[in-house]
Amino acid sequence: MTLKLTILIVEDEKFHRDDIYNKMCNLAEKVEHQELQLLTASNLDEAIDLIEHHPIDAIILDYKLAENPQDKNSSVKYASEIIEQLSEYSHRSLYILLRSQYNEQYFYEFRDNIRNLGFGFDFCGKKEDSFELYTKYNSIVDWVKEKPLPYPLAYLLHLIEVASDSEKILKMLNFVEISIRYLTAILFADIAYRKIGSIEQKIDFGNYTLGGWLRALKILVKLNKEVNKNLFVPEIKDFFFNETIEYFDYFLCLRNQYGHSLNTYEPSFRASLADKIRPRFNQFKDRLCFLSRYPLLIIENTQIDEDKRNLWLKYHENLNEYTPWYKYDTNSLMSSTIPSNRNSFASQVNLFENKVYLANWKNEFLSLHPFISFQHPSPEFTSREFFMIDSVKSETNEKTGAKTKIISYRSVFSNKTFTNSKDINEFLRLLSIVNSKVI
Repeated sequence: MTLKLTILIVEDEKFHRDDIYNKMCNLAEKVEHQELQLLTASNLDEAIDLIEHHPIDAIILDYKLAENPQDKNSSVKYASEIIEQLSEYSHRSLYILLRSQYNEQYFYEFRDNIRNLGFGFDFCGKKEDSFELYTKYNSIVDWVKEKPLPYPLAYLLHLIEVASDSEKILKMLNFVEISIRYLTAILFADIAYRKIGSIEQKIDFGNYTLGGWLRALKILVKLNKEVNKNLFVPEIKDFFFNETIEYFDYFLCLRNQYGHSLNTYEPSFRASLADKIRPRFNQFKDRLCFLSRYPLLIIENTQIDEDKRNLWLKYHENLNEYTPWYKYDTNSLMSSTIPSNRNSFASQVNLFENKVYLANWKNEFLSLHPFISFQHPSPEFTSREFFMIDSVKSETNEKTGAKTKIISYRSVFSNKTFTNSKDINEFLRLLSIVNSKVI
C-alpha cells in the first residue's frame, strides 16, 4: 500500500524550479510505498489557483517571486502576501517549506503567521543540495503521516499505542472495522446528497455486521469511472486496489476465525498475532493519510454575515436574486481529543447547526448525517460523544404491537449505544436514493 503525497513547487526561475522538481522525483523513486505528485507554479496567482483545485499537502515556496518571470522589469511579490489568501483555507493542513536567503526581520514574522494558521513550517536556503532536500522531504513525509486523522481513527490509533501487547490486536482490528464504516459513510453520503454516479447493485447492509458494511463499500467503490474526479473524496477509489481488498478480506477472515472471543485467547498468542499483522497494518494506516485532507467538523452556531452581505451587494447591485452569506462557528472533530480548534468562516452554503460535515480544499461541504453525530443524547453520557451508526433495528410498540424502525448509534469513545427514531426517515430516504442509482 502506497502513501500518496502532493507537493507544490512555487519558484519563478525555471532553472531552480526544474532542479527542485528533478531532485524531488529522484528522492521519491528511492523510497518504497510512496507515490509523489509534483505540481509547479511560477508565481503566486498560479499557486493559489492550484491550491484551490488540488489536495496539496506541502508547498515549497520561494520568498521573492516575479509576477512575470519572462519580463526583467516585472514587479515582485513576496511569499508573505500569500498569508491572507491561505487564511481562507485554515481548515486545511498544509506544510510550507520556505526557500530564501535568511533575513531575521521577515523570517520570524512569516514563520509565526504560518504557524498561527495551524500549518507546518520549515526553512532552507536557495542553494540547497540533495542531502538537505532529502531531509526536508522526510520532514514533509513525517508531517503528512502525523497530520490528525478524523476522530474515530485518531482515537483508535491512540488506544493502539497505549494498549498492552496482548490488547493491541483487538484495537487494530477495531481500527480497520471503523475505517470501513467511515469510508462507506462518505461514499454513501456523496451519492445520496450530491446525486452523482451509479452503482451496479443495490446496497444491503444485511444485519449491519462488518461483512455487510464491507459488501456495501465494495459496491460503492465501483462507481462508474466518469464521475471519479467529481467525488467529494476521490482518493477513496484510488485507495481500493487489489492489495487493499485483500487486506480487508484478510481482516474479515480473522474476525470470522476468532469471532468476538479473541480476548479469551492467551495473551502471548494475541501479542504474536499483533506482531504478525503490524507491518501490513502500518502500511494500511499510512495509506489512509489522505483523510487528513478532509476536515471533519460540527456546526456549533450560525448567523447571517452582514459584512459579507453588504460587500456582495455592493458589487452585485444589478442582480435580482441574492444568496445570503452565513457565518459559522465550528469545532474540529479531527485528532484523538475533541472538540478542538474552534474556528469561524463565512460561506453561501446553508449548513445546519449540530450536524457533522466533511470539508474539502474547494471550501465545499458534505453532510455525514445521519451516519455520524456528535451529541449529548442522554444523562447516561457525561458529555458530547462521537457516534456512528451501529445498526437499524425494529422496535415494537407495547400498546399497539406496531413495528417501527430505529437507528442504533454506538459511541467510539465509550462504546455505549443509544437509539434514535428521529433520524431513521432520513436514513431510509438516502438509502432509497442510492439504490435508485442501480444500472
